[in-house]
Amino acid sequence: MSNKNLFVILLWIVKGVTVVLTFLLFYTIFIHFFTASGKFEVAYSFGEDSEYISHLEPWQRLLPPEENGGVWSQKIKDDSVYFNANGPLWYEDVTVEIVYKNENQIDLNIGANINDADGYRDQSLQNKLIDNLEWKKIQHGNVILYQKEDVYQSIADFKKDFDNNSLESEVVGQFDYDLGKNSVKLGTSSSLDSLKYIITDYSSPVGENGWLVKKITFNAGELYQNERGVIRFRISAPGLRKSEGSIEVREIRITYSNPMITISDLPRTAEYFIDKIIEKVKNDY
Repeated sequence: MSNKNLFVILLWIVKGVTVVLTFLLFYTIFIHFFTASGKFEVAYSFGEDSEYISHLEPWQRLLPPEENGGVWSQKIKDDSVYFNANGPLWYEDVTVEIVYKNENQIDLNIGANINDADGYRDQSLQNKLIDNLEWKKIQHGNVILYQKEDVYQSIADFKKDFDNNSLESEVVGQFDYDLGKNSVKLGTSSSLDSLKYIITDYSSPVGENGWLVKKITFNAGELYQNERGVIRFRISAPGLRKSEGSIEVREIRITYSNPMITISDLPRTAEYFIDKIIEKVKNDY
């Protein structure tokens, strides 16, 4: 074999290796920033550390983690505790799922940090005022209307009467829902005696082998991430310290979601990826 042919072969080998290494580098960076498969799921179950979800903190507001029958958990004894989560840098939605026990706490919330001034967007994990209602119930999508008496057959008819002022605002309660005008906003100490209707998009937690499970989804565009892509979350239970009760948490699961990226999406996604890199560099420097 001539030296010329050998040089050509070596050149093609170098080109091939360069292409492969470039692809692997791009793929490694790409999956760090995106959930190319559509979902990226992580969990923390208190028996061992998680790379993606921190311990609950501050420790003074918690009892030590304990193991019972092979299941690890930790009890919260104060009104609020926090944890951090990190995953891919860009995604559309983040769903937090909490597995817990709650004996006496009326109101339990999960909040996600929305700015660098320690502001949080809270959503309800559990509200026992709603859970224990024995009123008539109709539902459309995620919206539920509770009625003391069976008056309305649809939520649309109820809203029509409310908008037309056919209902007194004092008899209508709202929870995790905005009717767009005055009505009674339910809190932990609210009385239901004067109410005839409650409208909400809250759903009760689901039972699972003696534990309660609730999923809450946040729009990633509304959340604050620090320079390392970390989001801070808060579990809050107003009045828990005063009542000397506790919330026992068994597991925290987080799912980062994006539409699944297909071959036809690659050019558009690559362009978006490059734009985001440039934007991040500009913000950092």
